[in-house]
Amino acid sequence: NGGTSPDLRVDLTGPVFDRICIQLDPLYYPGSEFVIETRNQSKENIYIRSVSLNGKELKHPRISFRDIVKGGKLVFEMESESKEIK
Repeated sequence: NGGTSPDLRVDLTGPVFDRICIQLDPLYYPGSEFVIETRNQSKENIYIRSVSLNGKELKHPRISFRDIVKGGKLVFEMESESKEIK
C-alpha cells in the first residue's frame, strides 16, 4: 500500500548505533521524542535477543508507526548467537 495504511507497521532489525533520539514535531505528533537504544552491541553481537518498547517486551520484530509518534523508548538487547524462529 506504499506506506499509506492508517496503522503502518515498521519492521525491526539490529541497529548500527548505540543510541539515537528522534525529536518529534509537536505540531504533528503527540510525543516529544522517540529514543532507540542498543545494549550489549559489539562486532560479535549481531543478533537481537529481545526488543522492548517502553519496558514491555515485544513478541514480534515490528512496531506500529503510531507507537513511534507517541514517543517513548525502544531498547534492543543484542547477542552473539541466533535464536531459532518458531
